[in-house]
Amino acid sequence: MVRPGEEDQILEDIRQWVAQRKGDSCELSVKVTGFIDRDENEFYTELEDAAAPAALTDETRSVSQVLSHPLYNRFKEKLEQRDDVDNEMVETRVVRVLSELMDQNKVQPS
Repeated sequence: MVRPGEEDQILEDIRQWVAQRKGDSCELSVKVTGFIDRDENEFYTELEDAAAPAALTDETRSVSQVLSHPLYNRFKEKLEQRDDVDNEMVETRVVRVLSELMDQNKVQPS
């Protein structure tokens, strides 16, 4: 599962995983879910390259779906009213958690 801002790390993890198993006598498959903070087509191309020769299933979506969600927007409004917390750090964590919840269908898209 990939979260916004962790795209490069997941690509590297996939490369390493595939490299360790290329010589095995089996068919490899890689399934990637989650939300990304970059162009979906560009990320898919990078995934294909990282996962080759494994079969790839890409179920990633743009983080824009998270950022436009009413729950996120209500939270952000409340966060902006506070000056006693690191807004950037909290917002990053909220995006990651909401991404995971949406990916697991625990929070429905708006």
